[in-house]
Amino acid sequence: METRIVGAEYNQVLKSSLNVLQDLYYSVDVVEADLGLIQASRHTEGKQANTIEEKGIEEPLDWKKICGVAAVAVLFVGFIALLTNAGSDGDGDDGDSEQHHFIHDDDGPSGPVVYNYKVTVNLETVGEDQTKVRVSAQGEKLVGGSVVSAGPVQEPEFFQRFFASLDKSLFLDN
Repeated sequence: METRIVGAEYNQVLKSSLNVLQDLYYSVDVVEADLGLIQASRHTEGKQANTIEEKGIEEPLDWKKICGVAAVAVLFVGFIALLTNAGSDGDGDDGDSEQHHFIHDDDGPSGPVVYNYKVTVNLETVGEDQTKVRVSAQGEKLVGGSVVSAGPVQEPEFFQRFFASLDKSLFLDN
């Protein structure tokens, strides 16, 4: 998140902020001019910025964790059954007449990688021809449709790109 004071009138900054978001290939989702709020999103296969994993937030159990615990339990029971020969049918053979091999090769989700970003711009008049611009961003990485990481964007370059474009837009509008 980054905040700057811009030397321009509120409506001009609002319009320029909308233009900048569109120039950066964001789709404007919400504009509440009375509240000074703009929300925009972008879906891309190219990474725009790193996200920071938030600490201290408990994630609900997902199917991967549940399946992992179940797989360990099945393997443990199978190992114990093998050690105790619980699978013996009493006919003298060791049960090897049919062998089944199951290989599970799961390195995580697979499929196309997509990045989703949501930017929120908050504008506030702080003086004559001065507007406070506060920009925050959230990002998530999806692989095969599954979210593999998500969190706030805190890279200075991400915000510098927005504010440099905003300054340029305001300069060209004058």
